[in-house]
Amino acid sequence: MENEQASGTDILLDALIREEESSTLDFKRDQYKFIHASDFEKAELLKDILAFCNAFRRTDAYIIIGVDEVKGGESIIFGITELLDDSQIQQFVNGKTQRPIDFLYKNVPYRGKQIALIKIPLQQRPIYLKQNYGCLKKNVVYIRRGSSTAEATPDEIADMRSTNLTPSSNLIPKLVLNFRNTPNTGIDLTTAASYKIINREYLLSKLNNLRIPEDDLRIVEKNKAQLDKIEDRYPDGEPFYPYKVDILRDFSKKIFQAIEMAKSDLSKLCGRIDLYSRSIELAKPTHPDLSKNNALLDIHNMGKCPAERIILYISGSDKIMFLNFKELLELSITIYDQIPNHISMIIDKAKQIEQGIKTPIKTMYEKVMGHSYPPFGVSRIHDLLHNLSGTNPAQLINGKIKISLEGDLMHNHNRIIQANGIYLCPFIKKGEEVDITYVFHAKNLPDPQEGRITIKGVEF
Repeated sequence: MENEQASGTDILLDALIREEESSTLDFKRDQYKFIHASDFEKAELLKDILAFCNAFRRTDAYIIIGVDEVKGGESIIFGITELLDDSQIQQFVNGKTQRPIDFLYKNVPYRGKQIALIKIPLQQRPIYLKQNYGCLKKNVVYIRRGSSTAEATPDEIADMRSTNLTPSSNLIPKLVLNFRNTPNTGIDLTTAASYKIINREYLLSKLNNLRIPEDDLRIVEKNKAQLDKIEDRYPDGEPFYPYKVDILRDFSKKIFQAIEMAKSDLSKLCGRIDLYSRSIELAKPTHPDLSKNNALLDIHNMGKCPAERIILYISGSDKIMFLNFKELLELSITIYDQIPNHISMIIDKAKQIEQGIKTPIKTMYEKVMGHSYPPFGVSRIHDLLHNLSGTNPAQLINGKIKISLEGDLMHNHNRIIQANGIYLCPFIKKGEEVDITYVFHAKNLPDPQEGRITIKGVEF
């Protein structure tokens, strides 16, 4: 299927490069200025798309980027080096017009070089900007006349309304994904906390100080049966077991692995240091102070019809991973100044048992509530409240997020999704840019819609 599509595109391009610029065709030798460009620079792309949308024509219009026109002959293929993303351009354009525009941006390999193709089908007109942007004015209708662009006259605007042609085949959803910072969901998440390269000798010195002495390990292992049974309770009554020997074993194993990693792969180790505090949970923050470490998923339909039975896949990489809470804790490494309290108290309790000292612990519940045992049913109430918090539409499957939406997503609407318990974990250096890719499937999408979000590492 991909080869058939590619050959079909080649046939179309073979025909187009032999034509001259017109109300349905434009050639651009150089790529549009878009990434890190000013409003005035990005306005050129916006104006060209608007002008072709409003043009009087009977067929699809095309802008071919990376090709220089030759009048009366075959145009020259120069190619481009900067590849733009359809979803980013869709969001840029459709966030500024009074109604969604139906168009497609596609990067295409052609004759051994990379070019880009913008396809603009017939659609309802006129289309214009809601606000001024760069050199473009709001409420002004830009139109392509032959090979030039101008402002439409009142008569032309009236004719647009009376001669609209919108092929029903072009009525498909256009789905875009964004990560939104919380609590202000109007701000895109485009950065993540980077890691720092730390001096190897300094790290080894700190890590060696965190190694648990062999005598302490032996005493803990000897008294494992009693340590594992000591129960504490959270303020809500939920039980937990803070003296389990596996907690100390895992800590000791992680420190040993970190020492070996410092010797063999310093960058890998630095990427895991403070990973927990640098990661971003894809759900609402549990505390206002943690809002910088949370984001929500925003699925937006900018097409002209509802999207039915959406399934979304989001993929990371070795630079941006999606992990559950347990996986995140296993990878994250904290460089303490000394053996942390939650490990020291296991060692201290083992020594007390070894000496025959029986000192009952005072649970968190006792400290808060003032009495020893929680009222009947507290744990069950906690479970019930947890279950009533809503069904999580997101699943983590082999490092990839899968989201299945119930119901249709209407055109020009969005859906905010919480992926509870899933974390975006950055393994990127300061200034490094990494793409997250995603693919939408829907019952009424003829082909999957792909996109990407670029995350830049910033100093933590």
